[in-house]
Amino acid sequence: MSDFRIEDGRVIFCPQGDIVASVADGLRARVRDLMQEHPGPLVMDLGQVELIDSVGIGLLIAVHNSLAKSGQRLALTKVNADLAGLLRTMRLDKHFSIETV
Repeated sequence: MSDFRIEDGRVIFCPQGDIVASVADGLRARVRDLMQEHPGPLVMDLGQVELIDSVGIGLLIAVHNSLAKSGQRLALTKVNADLAGLLRTMRLDKHFSIETV
């Protein structure tokens, strides 16, 4: 359950629902396919995401690491305040940008 679009040479990936263990494998495969089909910057629009568990955090870190290998950076947009607080507490804002709603 996700959607994507291309804007200004960037892939905007929009997961539709929480990023948790039960959907992580499917999301991981989808993101990997998108990165192969459309190399370049990746933005994850988290406007429809309310919860990210530890497996979801691991997924974000893995995506970041994959992008960093090619000189790219992960950006998160439309992040709700609770998720932004969690990501900042974990100091992940030092590795990818976080734009709140």
